[in-house]
Amino acid sequence: MLKDKEKYAEISQNLDDLHLNYEHQPSWEGETVTGEESGNLRVKKMKHPKVRNSERKSVNDLMRLIFNESITISNIPEQAYEYVVNGRPAIEWIIDQYQVKTDKNQALPMTRMILHLKIHAVSWICCFM
Repeated sequence: MLKDKEKYAEISQNLDDLHLNYEHQPSWEGETVTGEESGNLRVKKMKHPKVRNSERKSVNDLMRLIFNESITISNIPEQAYEYVVNGRPAIEWIIDQYQVKTDKNQALPMTRMILHLKIHAVSWICCFM
């Protein structure tokens, strides 16, 4: 017999709500999106910009994400990287999966999911804080 099954049911319902209604979840208050007004939602490959750390080494700026040539998401909280799926932060999965890729056997580019990714895909991660 499962102890506290009502609590598990409640947690499951809350998680379902996040997954099904992530576009309607509030974004993290400090997050900013610049360039959204361009209407350019086409993603070739998202990436973190590079910055120099205290040792002068080039490292990824995890607080910012270049969505495409028009849009940048800034002030991404550290907590967004704490949500881990299969040993990897979910935000890293999104960066890897939502991009244009070319199949080695085809000349035409293809995508893993969709070309016109909504900005909410990254904001979705911030809902878990």
